[in-house]
Amino acid sequence: MIKFDNNLKTIDTKFGKIVININDQYIGKAFLNQNYWGLDDILAISKLLEIKCKNKDKILFYDIGANIGSHSLALSNIFKDKIFIRAFEAQSNICKMFEETISINEIKNIKLYRNAVSDKNNEVIKIELPDYSKFNNFGGFELNKPFKNSDNFDMKRSGLFEEVETIKLDSFDEEVDFIKIDIEGMEKVAVNGARNLIIKFRPFLFIELLKTKNEEIINFFKKNDYRIYLKGYNAFMIPNESSVNFTGLKKI
Repeated sequence: MIKFDNNLKTIDTKFGKIVININDQYIGKAFLNQNYWGLDDILAISKLLEIKCKNKDKILFYDIGANIGSHSLALSNIFKDKIFIRAFEAQSNICKMFEETISINEIKNIKLYRNAVSDKNNEVIKIELPDYSKFNNFGGFELNKPFKNSDNFDMKRSGLFEEVETIKLDSFDEEVDFIKIDIEGMEKVAVNGARNLIIKFRPFLFIELLKTKNEEIINFFKKNDYRIYLKGYNAFMIPNESSVNFTGLKKI
């Protein structure tokens, strides 16, 4: 296991304390500068979750590519006992940071999985880890080479390897309300592994499209009666039966 305790820092935020790596090029840097990472997206997601709350005692959120837990921490704090979160993160060191954040905030409504979300269960992916003591974009780390827009060519590596098992979301077969997917090019296989869940329970989704086969993802959702709204390199997927509309976002 890589020892990188000297690189960790606990930051106070509006949603609670969060453990960061001071060498993290984007997420850690944002928190160090007192900017909550992903706040604009989190607030948009929370508005959609508020709609779900009107008809349910408790809502269910999947955080796929949870990283250090910025989205999960915020939504856990905003909705408190009205939400339960399943969070998935593949890097063991990042996962341990998230576990510490859960512990120091005494959070009871997040369950964290150290898995890579895919279209199969129990496959093993062997990864060469980043060097967590060096300046790196840990949130952009790719488990597999993505379809496009890879940016890991300048990632400083540790020379150490670990294995992570895959999991598919269809295994849960439960009424999920919202799925957020940001997993550096594995979004397509994650959606493939959640096809039954999506068709059966009709959740809202927020998916990064930067590195994946976005046309195949878009076609799947259109075929299954979803509206798609682009937000930068991301997209909101909204079931056609929902009355939700976005102003200022391109619909495709």
